[in-house]
Amino acid sequence: MKLTLILATASVAVAQQCINVSVEGDATYCIQGPICGGNGDKCPTRTTAAAAGCRPGLPSYFAQWNNCWAPEDAKCMKLKTGAMGCVYPSKGPQKMDGPTPEELDAAISQKMAAEVTEGCTNVSVEGDATYCIDGPICGGNGDKCPVKGAIASQSCRSGLFSYNGQQNRCVAPEDAKCMKIKTGAMGCVYPSKGPQKMDAEAVELATGTEGCTNVSVEGDATYCIDGPICGGNGDKCPVKGTVASQSCRSGLFSYNGQQNRCVAPEDAKCMKIKTGAMGCVYPSKGPQKMAHVRSVHGDEA
Repeated sequence: MKLTLILATASVAVAQQCINVSVEGDATYCIQGPICGGNGDKCPTRTTAAAAGCRPGLPSYFAQWNNCWAPEDAKCMKLKTGAMGCVYPSKGPQKMDGPTPEELDAAISQKMAAEVTEGCTNVSVEGDATYCIDGPICGGNGDKCPVKGAIASQSCRSGLFSYNGQQNRCVAPEDAKCMKIKTGAMGCVYPSKGPQKMDAEAVELATGTEGCTNVSVEGDATYCIDGPICGGNGDKCPVKGTVASQSCRSGLFSYNGQQNRCVAPEDAKCMKIKTGAMGCVYPSKGPQKMAHVRSVHGDEA
């Protein structure tokens, strides 16, 4: 079965030929050049998602969703060091009193951040985050899974096996292996955790027909459906009554406490989501806003 999770990355900037640039006292963003401080004056604009260096306490940090988005357009101006750099106008250039913790964190995170390869494919690790790797991926036409040290491209949240509290991101703690998972399909699993169990009825309902493809519903769980799926080459989304194949947890719109599983409460529709890509959305919820007052958490959805 093909287990490709197709949803645009929120927590990592996957722009073709983008270049990392830091905002003074804030996170690092990957934008199209020529960037400020290089040969140009380009800086992150409002709602640009951070590529690295996001952590609580930054001007761009949104606690509700545990991620960073630029709260305003940054401008290219002279920094405290005398060099040109990106600055939020409402903050203004900081004084020259030595590097701040934010600057140090941004520099370290930028150095450690994994390079996002053009053409990489998102693949989930069972019970964990999603990683963008070079294929052929497990569940598709190959057996590739994230290796130790790989940084999650989406669905990262506190409490996951890969979550690193000090870095405030998810990093694969070991090599994931391609093996049969709870649905009967092939998927990536951390060997120390082993495939998760699923009761017989849930397996029957969640497995679906051979050849199903995993697709996420924005802000919700992941479902394995017959394609062509939304965000790929089609517009198929989970329909009411579909049982989630993975990423189910309490608190989601689809979570059924009595059954202890996630079941689509309504037909999801294929529409443009906050990242600009096409994705499945519950009509009663509508696409989540990418605005300064709300953003994506990075949950397993």
